[in-house]
Amino acid sequence: MNDLNTFSRRSLTLAILAGVLCVSGTASAQDPFEGLLGKRMGGDAQRTTQAIDRLMGGDAQRTTQASGPLLHHFQGSYSGLLTAQSRFAEAFGLKDEASKLAAEAKSLGSGPVDASTLEKVKSTSEEAQKLIDAKMAEEQELSVEGKKSYGIGLSSYAIALFEAAKTVEAGKQFAGRAQSNPLGALLGGELGAAFYVIKEVPGYFTNLQASSSMAMSYANRNKIEVPKDATSMLDGM
Repeated sequence: MNDLNTFSRRSLTLAILAGVLCVSGTASAQDPFEGLLGKRMGGDAQRTTQAIDRLMGGDAQRTTQASGPLLHHFQGSYSGLLTAQSRFAEAFGLKDEASKLAAEAKSLGSGPVDASTLEKVKSTSEEAQKLIDAKMAEEQELSVEGKKSYGIGLSSYAIALFEAAKTVEAGKQFAGRAQSNPLGALLGGELGAAFYVIKEVPGYFTNLQASSSMAMSYANRNKIEVPKDATSMLDGM
Protein backbone atom coordinates (compact mmCIF):
# COMPACT_ATOMS: atom_id res chain seq x y z
CA MET A 1 0.00 0.00 0.00
CA ASN A 2 2.88 2.42 0.78
CA ASP A 3 4.37 1.75 -2.65
CA LEU A 4 0.99 2.44 -4.23
CA ASN A 5 0.65 5.71 -2.32
CA THR A 6 4.16 6.77 -3.32
CA PHE A 7 3.43 5.97 -6.96
CA SER A 8 0.17 7.92 -6.78
CA ARG A 9 1.87 10.97 -5.31
CA ARG A 10 4.53 10.97 -8.00
CA SER A 11 1.99 10.41 -10.73
CA LEU A 12 -0.02 13.34 -9.45
CA THR A 13 3.11 15.50 -9.35
CA LEU A 14 3.93 14.68 -12.96
CA ALA A 15 0.32 15.26 -13.97
CA ILE A 16 0.39 18.73 -12.41
CA LEU A 17 3.63 19.54 -14.22
CA ALA A 18 2.24 18.29 -17.53
CA GLY A 19 -0.89 20.39 -17.09
CA VAL A 20 1.11 23.51 -16.37
CA LEU A 21 3.29 22.91 -19.40
CA CYS A 22 0.20 22.67 -21.58
CA VAL A 23 -1.40 25.92 -20.41
CA SER A 24 1.68 28.11 -20.28
CA GLY A 25 3.69 28.90 -23.39
CA THR A 26 5.68 31.82 -22.03
CA ALA A 27 7.81 30.31 -19.28
CA SER A 28 11.53 29.80 -19.51
CA ALA A 29 12.54 26.43 -20.97
CA GLN A 30 15.71 26.50 -18.86
CA ASP A 31 13.86 26.85 -15.56
CA PRO A 32 10.43 25.20 -15.80
CA PHE A 33 10.28 24.54 -12.06
CA GLU A 34 10.38 28.20 -11.05
CA GLY A 35 9.28 29.65 -14.39
CA LEU A 36 6.15 27.53 -14.82
CA LEU A 37 5.04 26.14 -11.49
CA GLY A 38 6.29 29.24 -9.69
CA LYS A 39 4.19 31.55 -11.86
CA ARG A 40 1.10 29.40 -11.43
CA MET A 41 1.46 29.83 -7.67
CA GLY A 42 1.88 33.59 -7.68
CA GLY A 43 5.58 33.58 -8.48
CA ASP A 44 6.50 32.22 -5.04
CA ALA A 45 9.19 29.62 -5.73
CA GLN A 46 9.40 28.67 -2.07
CA ARG A 47 5.70 27.82 -1.92
CA THR A 48 6.12 25.85 -5.14
CA THR A 49 8.89 23.81 -3.56
CA GLN A 50 6.80 23.21 -0.47
CA ALA A 51 3.81 22.09 -2.54
CA ILE A 52 5.83 19.54 -4.51
CA ASP A 53 7.54 18.51 -1.30
CA ARG A 54 4.17 17.65 0.24
CA LEU A 55 3.11 15.70 -2.86
CA MET A 56 6.31 13.69 -2.70
CA GLY A 57 6.10 12.98 1.00
CA GLY A 58 8.99 15.25 1.96
CA ASP A 59 11.42 13.79 -0.57
CA ALA A 60 12.00 17.06 -2.44
CA GLN A 61 13.12 18.82 0.73
CA ARG A 62 15.49 16.01 1.70
CA THR A 63 16.88 15.94 -1.83
CA THR A 64 17.56 19.67 -1.66
CA GLN A 65 19.42 19.27 1.63
CA ALA A 66 21.54 16.47 0.18
CA SER A 67 22.52 18.63 -2.81
CA GLY A 68 24.43 21.21 -0.73
CA PRO A 69 27.74 19.33 -0.25
CA LEU A 70 27.65 18.07 -3.84
CA LEU A 71 27.46 21.58 -5.30
CA HIS A 72 29.93 22.99 -2.78
CA HIS A 73 32.65 20.55 -3.76
CA PHE A 74 31.92 20.70 -7.49
CA GLN A 75 32.10 24.49 -7.50
CA GLY A 76 35.32 24.29 -5.50
CA SER A 77 36.79 21.85 -7.97
CA TYR A 78 35.86 23.88 -11.05
CA SER A 79 37.14 27.07 -9.39
CA GLY A 80 40.46 25.34 -8.81
CA LEU A 81 40.57 24.10 -12.40
CA LEU A 82 39.76 27.51 -13.88
CA THR A 83 42.39 29.13 -11.66
CA ALA A 84 44.96 26.56 -12.76
CA GLN A 85 44.09 27.11 -16.41
CA SER A 86 44.35 30.86 -15.88
CA ARG A 87 47.88 30.44 -14.53
CA PHE A 88 48.87 28.13 -17.37
CA ALA A 89 47.46 30.57 -19.93
CA GLU A 90 49.43 33.36 -18.28
CA ALA A 91 52.60 31.27 -18.42
CA PHE A 92 52.11 30.73 -22.17
CA GLY A 93 51.41 34.40 -22.86
CA LEU A 94 47.66 33.96 -23.42
CA LYS A 95 46.80 37.11 -21.49
CA ASP A 96 43.20 37.57 -22.62
CA GLU A 97 42.40 33.94 -21.93
CA ALA A 98 44.06 34.14 -18.52
CA SER A 99 41.94 37.14 -17.54
CA LYS A 100 38.73 35.49 -18.73
CA LEU A 101 39.44 32.30 -16.80
CA ALA A 102 40.34 34.18 -13.62
CA ALA A 103 37.10 36.16 -13.82
CA GLU A 104 35.10 32.97 -14.41
CA ALA A 105 36.72 31.30 -11.39
CA LYS A 106 35.91 34.28 -9.19
CA SER A 107 32.32 34.39 -10.39
CA LEU A 108 31.84 30.66 -9.84
CA GLY A 109 32.97 30.93 -6.24
CA SER A 110 30.81 33.94 -5.43
CA GLY A 111 27.42 32.32 -4.94
CA PRO A 112 24.70 29.86 -5.99
CA VAL A 113 24.68 28.40 -9.49
CA ASP A 114 22.23 26.72 -11.82
CA ALA A 115 22.71 24.14 -14.57
CA SER A 116 23.07 26.73 -17.33
CA THR A 117 25.86 28.48 -15.40
CA LEU A 118 27.73 25.22 -14.99
CA GLU A 119 27.31 24.41 -18.67
CA LYS A 120 28.82 27.80 -19.55
CA VAL A 121 31.74 27.16 -17.20
CA LYS A 122 32.31 23.77 -18.82
CA SER A 123 32.42 25.34 -22.29
CA THR A 124 34.85 28.05 -21.18
CA SER A 125 37.15 25.53 -19.53
CA GLU A 126 37.18 23.14 -22.48
CA GLU A 127 37.98 25.88 -24.98
CA ALA A 128 40.80 27.14 -22.77
CA GLN A 129 42.23 23.64 -22.39
CA LYS A 130 42.48 23.28 -26.17
CA LEU A 131 44.63 26.43 -26.34
CA ILE A 132 46.77 25.30 -23.42
CA ASP A 133 47.26 21.82 -24.91
CA ALA A 134 48.38 23.41 -28.19
CA LYS A 135 50.95 25.53 -26.37
CA MET A 136 52.24 22.49 -24.48
CA ALA A 137 52.64 20.63 -27.76
CA GLU A 138 54.88 23.41 -29.06
CA GLU A 139 57.29 22.74 -26.18
CA GLN A 140 58.15 26.43 -26.01
CA GLU A 141 60.62 27.41 -23.31
CA LEU A 142 58.97 29.39 -20.57
CA SER A 143 60.46 32.45 -18.93
CA VAL A 144 61.35 32.44 -15.25
CA GLU A 145 58.07 34.19 -14.49
CA GLY A 146 56.24 31.80 -16.78
CA LYS A 147 57.58 28.79 -14.90
CA LYS A 148 56.59 30.38 -11.61
CA SER A 149 53.04 30.97 -12.85
CA TYR A 150 52.83 27.42 -14.18
CA GLY A 151 53.94 26.03 -10.82
CA ILE A 152 51.27 28.01 -9.01
CA GLY A 153 48.78 26.60 -11.49
CA LEU A 154 49.76 23.07 -10.48
CA SER A 155 48.80 23.87 -6.87
CA SER A 156 45.38 24.97 -8.07
CA TYR A 157 45.12 21.76 -10.09
CA ALA A 158 45.72 19.79 -6.90
CA ILE A 159 42.83 21.63 -5.26
CA ALA A 160 40.63 20.85 -8.26
CA LEU A 161 41.41 17.14 -7.96
CA PHE A 162 40.90 17.08 -4.20
CA GLU A 163 37.50 18.76 -4.50
CA ALA A 164 36.55 16.52 -7.43
CA ALA A 165 37.16 13.45 -5.27
CA LYS A 166 34.98 15.02 -2.59
CA THR A 167 32.33 15.66 -5.22
CA VAL A 168 32.28 11.97 -6.13
CA GLU A 169 31.79 11.05 -2.46
CA ALA A 170 29.05 13.64 -2.01
CA GLY A 171 27.43 12.33 -5.18
CA LYS A 172 26.98 8.92 -3.58
CA GLN A 173 24.99 10.54 -0.78
CA PHE A 174 22.89 12.57 -3.20
CA ALA A 175 22.26 9.81 -5.72
CA GLY A 176 19.86 7.91 -3.50
CA ARG A 177 17.66 10.97 -3.10
CA ALA A 178 17.98 11.84 -6.77
CA GLN A 179 16.78 8.44 -7.93
CA SER A 180 13.55 8.81 -5.97
CA ASN A 181 12.76 12.28 -7.39
CA PRO A 182 11.00 12.01 -10.77
CA LEU A 183 11.18 15.78 -11.35
CA GLY A 184 14.93 16.08 -10.87
CA ALA A 185 15.89 16.69 -14.48
CA LEU A 186 13.31 19.48 -14.77
CA LEU A 187 14.11 21.45 -11.63
CA GLY A 188 15.75 24.86 -11.83
CA GLY A 189 18.10 26.67 -9.45
CA GLU A 190 20.55 24.86 -7.22
CA LEU A 191 18.63 21.59 -7.13
CA GLY A 192 18.61 21.45 -10.92
CA ALA A 193 22.34 22.18 -10.82
CA ALA A 194 22.86 19.21 -8.50
CA PHE A 195 21.17 16.86 -10.97
CA TYR A 196 23.42 18.32 -13.68
CA VAL A 197 26.50 17.58 -11.55
CA ILE A 198 25.44 13.97 -10.98
CA LYS A 199 25.34 13.52 -14.75
CA GLU A 200 28.60 15.34 -15.45
CA VAL A 201 30.94 14.39 -12.61
CA PRO A 202 32.13 10.94 -13.82
CA GLY A 203 33.40 12.32 -17.13
CA TYR A 204 34.65 15.50 -15.48
CA PHE A 205 36.74 13.58 -12.95
CA THR A 206 38.21 11.30 -15.62
CA ASN A 207 39.17 14.25 -17.85
CA LEU A 208 40.62 16.12 -14.89
CA GLN A 209 42.87 13.19 -14.02
CA ALA A 210 44.07 12.92 -17.60
CA SER A 211 44.79 16.64 -17.99
CA SER A 212 46.57 16.79 -14.63
CA SER A 213 48.86 13.98 -15.78
CA MET A 214 49.66 15.95 -18.93
CA ALA A 215 50.34 19.07 -16.87
CA MET A 216 52.75 17.19 -14.62
CA SER A 217 54.53 15.60 -17.59
CA TYR A 218 55.04 19.02 -19.15
CA ALA A 219 56.44 20.35 -15.88
CA ASN A 220 58.89 17.46 -15.60
CA ARG A 221 60.04 17.77 -19.22
CA ASN A 222 60.65 21.48 -18.86
CA LYS A 223 62.24 21.41 -15.39
CA ILE A 224 59.44 23.38 -13.78
CA GLU A 225 59.43 23.12 -10.00
CA VAL A 226 56.26 21.45 -8.71
CA PRO A 227 55.09 22.87 -5.36
CA LYS A 228 55.29 20.38 -2.50
CA ASP A 229 51.60 20.74 -1.71
CA ALA A 230 50.75 19.61 -5.23
CA THR A 231 53.23 16.77 -5.70
CA SER A 232 51.55 14.05 -3.65
CA MET A 233 48.04 14.87 -4.87
CA LEU A 234 48.93 15.04 -8.56
CA ASP A 235 51.22 12.01 -8.48
CA GLY A 236 48.56 10.03 -6.61
CA MET A 237 45.97 10.77 -9.28
